[in-house]
Amino acid sequence: MNTEFAEDWNEEEIPPTDEQQNSSKPSVIRHPDEPMPEVYYDTARKEFLMQEARGVWIGLNISQFSRKCRLHGITGKTLDGCCHSAFDLYADTVQHKNAVDFSGAIAGFKSGLLDQGGNRFLVTKGPDLITPTKGDWPMLDAVFRAVLFDEDFDQLFYWHAWVKMGFEALVAGLRKPGQAMILVGPAECGKSLLQDLLTVVFGGREAKPYKFMTDATRFNSNLAGAEHLRIGDENPHTDIRARRNFGAQLKNLTVEECHEVEAKYRDALTLRPFWRLSISLNDEQENLMVLPPLDEHIMDKMIILKCRKQEMPMKTATPEQRKAFWQQLVDELPAYLDWLSGLVIQDDLVSQRFGVQAFLHPAIKSELLNFEPPMMLLDLIDAHLFGPNESVIEMTAAEIQHELTCDTSACRFEAQRLLQRATTCGRYLSSLVKMCPRVREARTSDRRAYRITRRPDDG
Repeated sequence: MNTEFAEDWNEEEIPPTDEQQNSSKPSVIRHPDEPMPEVYYDTARKEFLMQEARGVWIGLNISQFSRKCRLHGITGKTLDGCCHSAFDLYADTVQHKNAVDFSGAIAGFKSGLLDQGGNRFLVTKGPDLITPTKGDWPMLDAVFRAVLFDEDFDQLFYWHAWVKMGFEALVAGLRKPGQAMILVGPAECGKSLLQDLLTVVFGGREAKPYKFMTDATRFNSNLAGAEHLRIGDENPHTDIRARRNFGAQLKNLTVEECHEVEAKYRDALTLRPFWRLSISLNDEQENLMVLPPLDEHIMDKMIILKCRKQEMPMKTATPEQRKAFWQQLVDELPAYLDWLSGLVIQDDLVSQRFGVQAFLHPAIKSELLNFEPPMMLLDLIDAHLFGPNESVIEMTAAEIQHELTCDTSACRFEAQRLLQRATTCGRYLSSLVKMCPRVREARTSDRRAYRITRRPDDG
């Protein structure tokens, strides 16, 4: 709502009384230097919305809004000859003409009105974006190299390319998908520092999605206004159900454009936020098991980098040193982002969906695969189904399950826990065909068997 509208209803819709016509005092007193600001009404929260001095939209209840209006001469006094006041008419007009279905921050959108899918939203605050500026960034470069340098794999390229694609999409207002950035390494190696920097790069706002992603809660409205979704210090769930829920949500958050956002006691809304997901994990087995089971549907939606613990380029032992170190890094971000604008992603590393291809550090990938149920099944097969002189076995899923779980099996209790359903063994074997070269299908017209080669180090 603008000042022209406020003046229109004041001049034309309020019938003047005889006393007002004969008086030199106007019915509405408004300071000439303070015109009535724009006003909207949130139908869900039952709040009036006005901008404060910083340009941020704030919600006002009816009492607070009435006080604001009185400061602009719009009072609650009943007009002579009418059954309503100037405030009644003004508030009703705002509710009728300037109603919005949602008010709040929406990740990736600047402050202002927004129409999406037939709904009208008022974005109350946008991201605080950095303006790239030419310059040097030696401290940032030293930190990236200290944490991510690898002699065998160019991890730094994947970090830079991922940040580049995300920042450029955010600035352009695009909803380009982005993989989850997963940082794995020892404690206090700089993983959290990199996540702190990502928050600044992506607009200064972050939220924690882990409870929502593991089905611990269905409410996710806290995510709506944060460009950076960050997982780091949460109490991890390693059971297979939580991991599969986590994997399903990881796919959704990294790829889908529209998301259902729900707050407690509110109807769900469909929004199109800009999100980038980062995850930092210590490299112990129980922490790695937070990640979803690896399969061909999830691996292209992750970039997993192996972090190392090296001395930082500045001392950080005292609060003052930490503050100076952080400020130096933030001061170099404009130069770093300017450098990223010239980064070229060569053709064989381009992803049409994400901009840059996925990368899973082979050491971390191998460790993750060894924890997966299909690989656990293969370990049981290697240990218990090969005869002394057998280099290859060929069996159906049912035969393998029976041999491993029968009463005479030395591993029956472990196998029974792993293969709780009749179809589980076949499902795991199908996964092994895709994951492990030693496992191949041996299908005939009436039989679906699996041909498994003995592990080389088993003699």
